[in-house]
Amino acid sequence: MSPKPAPKPVVECVDSPFWNRYKYVFLAAIVVVTAALYFPSSLENNFTRYWDDETIVVQNEDIRSLSWEHLGNMFTRSYYDMYCPVKILSHTLDYQLFELNPAGYHLTSLLYHLINILLLFTLIRVMLKSTPAALLAALAYALHPTAVETVSWVTGRGDLLYALFAFPALTYYVKYLTQGRKRKYFLFTFLFFVLSGLSKPTAMTLPVTLFVFDWYYKRKVFSKEVILEKVPFLAISVVLGILSIALRGSGAPEISGFLEFFKSYKGYLFITYPLAFYMVKFVFPLPLSFIYPHVSYYFYNRLMLPALVWLSPFILLAALIVIFKAKTMRRPLVFGGLFYFTTIFSTLQIIPIVAVSAHDRYFYVPIFGFLFFTAWLYTYFKQENRMKALRIYVTAILAVSAAFAYISFDRAKIWKSTVTLFEDVIKKQPRFIEGYDKMSEHYFIVAYNRSAAGDYENAAGDFRNAIAWAKVTLKKRDNYPGEYLRLVKCHLALNEPDSAMIYAPYAVKSAGNMQQMLEACGLKGYLDMRAGRYADAVADYDMLLKYNPNAVNDLFQRAVAKMSMQQYEPALADFGRVLQLQPNEANAHVNVGRIYANMNRVELAMEHINRALQINPEHPDAYFMRGTFYFQMGQRAAAKADFNKANSLGYPEAAAWLDRLK
Repeated sequence: MSPKPAPKPVVECVDSPFWNRYKYVFLAAIVVVTAALYFPSSLENNFTRYWDDETIVVQNEDIRSLSWEHLGNMFTRSYYDMYCPVKILSHTLDYQLFELNPAGYHLTSLLYHLINILLLFTLIRVMLKSTPAALLAALAYALHPTAVETVSWVTGRGDLLYALFAFPALTYYVKYLTQGRKRKYFLFTFLFFVLSGLSKPTAMTLPVTLFVFDWYYKRKVFSKEVILEKVPFLAISVVLGILSIALRGSGAPEISGFLEFFKSYKGYLFITYPLAFYMVKFVFPLPLSFIYPHVSYYFYNRLMLPALVWLSPFILLAALIVIFKAKTMRRPLVFGGLFYFTTIFSTLQIIPIVAVSAHDRYFYVPIFGFLFFTAWLYTYFKQENRMKALRIYVTAILAVSAAFAYISFDRAKIWKSTVTLFEDVIKKQPRFIEGYDKMSEHYFIVAYNRSAAGDYENAAGDFRNAIAWAKVTLKKRDNYPGEYLRLVKCHLALNEPDSAMIYAPYAVKSAGNMQQMLEACGLKGYLDMRAGRYADAVADYDMLLKYNPNAVNDLFQRAVAKMSMQQYEPALADFGRVLQLQPNEANAHVNVGRIYANMNRVELAMEHINRALQINPEHPDAYFMRGTFYFQMGQRAAAKADFNKANSLGYPEAAAWLDRLK
């Protein structure tokens, strides 16, 4: 790569001695203000358990050490359906310092954000040669409310690291373009790009963004030289893309149903809405929410679309008109727009994988496109010597940044816990049913963990909260998958079988997947058995065994239900299958013995009872039954010995039989 003359910047701006002297003072002030804004919440906020934090941090054994095994796992596995080894490695370093103290993780994320402020400042200053312009952009970036999710959510670490490596990559690429195409700048660009891609798959679009920089600096984008430069970057993008798809835990999404939307205007709203969404949030970041339902969500649930969805095509059209009309500003406007589009495109959920159209964190890097134009306007007013307009512009930026700081400080608090987070989701998105469901799920898991720890009093309260939120969910949609199942499990945990039975049939009918259906059938079978509805129980276990004919527990329970209805031959067939699968199942032998006794086949009954006692010499049922056999055969001494043994093992009726033998 031979050195070539550096292209002339679109706008030249030379710093005054004042900015050269005090630039780091102002930059330090921005960093300190930002740190002060996030520091209180960083110390107080917990992990958002039972969301990504639980899988990626709290329960992730791979972050517990830097062993070769765990390092190998980081680079060969996906985490929450995402290939992000550098992100997981960063949490490993967190764990070595803080174990599972959430404050340490939050403070580390804040540190990354502060570094990213400096990196963005550097990138814009390298591009525009203007310290005050770069400071204005850095200030807006540091305090912008859409950054709160990325900084305050531990799992938002991926976007922080994406930016941490993407901004230096772009800075070195600008230096490569403007300082004689030096090979070292190209190699640094490539290195930081790889690290960015290993932090979050979204960075795979960076090679396309590099073409945008080529265009801005007036290179021939489709020339052989420019295209060949990108081959190593594109190759890495392809490899990372293949790894991301191959290692996805849930596989590729089903898209055929969504393609139907594109036969009407609905599909195009999938594209225009998220594109316009971030443009609006850049200027007016209210209201903010952890979840913004996907356009398809409104259609599927027959809900009225938000106004911004309908307005989104017109917002994009207006932006295009502005670009077309603004001849003087066209190149920086197009550059900012193309940067935004190329970095946001992969997150647009055009074909929905999840039920959301947008997330604040997706904007953490793409916002640079808008911030660049914000900084460029400063240099434009300065170059044109429009000092009054410049003063008004700077005042406006400072005022807006102050408002941003207030909003961000307030918003950081909602990440204190899972409850505060989803309370905010419910407040901001009352028509998003999943918000209520997540509250119910959260309380259920907390209750379950407290029960396991023996804290039954607080667990009962949490189970009640889980029930209350589940009922709210069902008011919104009465067949919401999994909600009836949770109600059954909560009432069982509270020892309220009658209430559980009310919801059990609905749990089976409304199951969202096979796993839920089988679990619901199993619980309904248990409840039917407990209530003596043996015919219903047999139907429940028939359903379970249809999907898994060798499920020993289900075979056993069906056999007990048939035995209780005196269907002895079918019951013996089921117990026989149980013993084929598990020959040492003592309870099956006891029940077979009970059936043969009822059929007056005492010799066969005794054979199975003795077999049960060979397997489990401490089986109270077996001793009691054998005692009754001995009593019937007139062997009172042997009967008394077995009744004594059964009584010592806690069999409730053994004492009465001992009295009969006195």
